[in-house]
This record gives sequence, C-alpha cells and structure tokens, in this order.
Amino acid sequence: MHQDKTLISVVLAVYNLELYVERAIQSFIQCRADEFAELIIVNDGSTDRTSEICEKYLSRQDVRIITKDHSGLAAARNTGIEKSMGDYVVFLDGDDSLDEGLLQKLKLAIKEGGDVDLFYYNWQEINNRTCILVQEYDAMKTVAVWNKCYKKAFLDKNQLRFSESCLFEDIGYSPRAFVLSNKVRHISGKPLYYYHVRPDSASHRFVTAKDRLSAIRALKKLERELLPILQSDQYADMITIYIMDCWWFHIREFLKEEDDHGYVLGEFIQFLCESIFLKSASKFNFKTLGLKKSLLCILITRMGIKNRSFIRFLITLS
Repeated sequence: MHQDKTLISVVLAVYNLELYVERAIQSFIQCRADEFAELIIVNDGSTDRTSEICEKYLSRQDVRIITKDHSGLAAARNTGIEKSMGDYVVFLDGDDSLDEGLLQKLKLAIKEGGDVDLFYYNWQEINNRTCILVQEYDAMKTVAVWNKCYKKAFLDKNQLRFSESCLFEDIGYSPRAFVLSNKVRHISGKPLYYYHVRPDSASHRFVTAKDRLSAIRALKKLERELLPILQSDQYADMITIYIMDCWWFHIREFLKEEDDHGYVLGEFIQFLCESIFLKSASKFNFKTLGLKKSLLCILITRMGIKNRSFIRFLITLS
C-alpha cells in the first residue's frame, strides 16, 4: 500500500474454503486498488489448507491476516470490522469474487457522493448452468451484505455488528442499515460482485428443521425492531417486500421437509399468522408481489389457512 490513508477495507472471513479462497483473494488483487484498499482475511480457525493458501499473500502490503479460534461467520466479520483501517467496509465471502472494477468504482462514487452511509451495487449469481444478473431494486433488497459498501463511522455510530448468537447473521443487517442511514446510493451498470453457488454452501441448506426455526425467529425479531418505521420510513415498502421474500423462501423450504418436524411447522405457521409485515404485504397489488405471494398473504393472515397440503398446492401452481 503506497499511501497512508486506507479508503476501503475488504473483509474476507474464511473457514475451510481451500477450494475457493484463492479465487476470492485473486479477485481483490485484480482490482488493482493497493493504493487505497486493504484486504483483511479473518481465518476463523480453518483446519484444511485455507491457512496455507492465505499465507502465500502475506508479503503483500495490502493484505492482512487475522487468525482466531473458530467462532462462526458473524464473529469473524465483526473482527474484520473492528480491525479495519478503511473509511468504508466491504464484505467478501470466501467462495465468491469481486469484479475487477468494483473498488475503483467505489472510490469514484465515494469521492463524488459526499457523505454517503451505504452504497449498493448489482451482482450476478453464477452456477454450473446459468448466470443470473440482479439489478437495482432487487439488489437493494438482497438479504446478503456482500453487495454493499458501508461507511465505517456509520457502522460504529449505530453499533451495527453481526449477531453472534444467531445462526443466520445476514437476515437483519442490511435492513437495519438502510433504515438507519441518512444517505444511500446505488452504483448502476454491470454486476460488481459474483455470487458463486456451490451445493454444499451453508446458505443453501439447513442442518435441521430447528435451524430454519432459528431463522424464522430472527425474522420475527427483525419485525419487532423495524415495525415503528413501517408507516413513515422511505424504505418501508422495500423492507416489507424484503421480509416477505424471506418468508416466501422459508415457506417453500418448509414444505420440502417431511412431516417429522410437524411441531416446527406449526410454530412457523403461527409466526406467519401473527406477522405484521405479511398483513401489510397482503395490501400490496399483485404486480408488486406477484399473484401467488399476494394470495398466500391473504389466505394465511386474513383467513387463517394453515393446511400444509393446501399451501403446497398454492405454491406449486404454475
């Protein structure tokens, strides 16, 4: 790093990602931002070759490695925030990659944007079969934190950290940031973050039905926190639809489960019936939510429909 001031810190939390981490690190290097950016690799107690791969880059002045006992992604990211030297913080998952133009575009946006608390940008999902581009509105309500750039002073002022007691640490972070921010800017154009889908990714599976219930409870907690702003905040509609999309995902996933965890499904349906956000979402027009989601909101929150087979039938309608 050739200058004293670091503008952007990229936090890369890794745990047993020997097959993917080099791609993530190389994507940072290819941004050619060593004059104003740093990569903070937080090694969360990896037991495979992840440490060995990361240590190959220790000679670079723009790369730092922090090694800690395994305590989960949330704690690793929090460590990265605390140790970051940049004015802004970007999160990179160890199995994903940055576009080579991301950091330069962020540098320009920060220079032109004034006192912006949060930038967000388009991203692309990549798997073995397809590439899906996610643009402005959907990029804004993306649950993940990795397509966003946060002002560190803003994070510190509002004590925005990841919940280390919650299995699903991403769920509430971005909505809280949007609500608390004074100024948000979208960086338009090509995707600047690449989300690589892998079959064994933790974000694509739940170990147990109780894990999913933990995610639902995290959503309920988020509802309670954000409810006061539902009527007035400029992001109220976006957050309502965002939470509805989360509910929709869990509804679909629950219906894939066998009936062995009926008590978990029962608690989940009870959550749905009490959800203020679902009741609010049922007032949206069909064009905004889509026909199936709108009907499901109405059936669950207004008519008390709790029949698993009927809900499955509705969701599987073409």
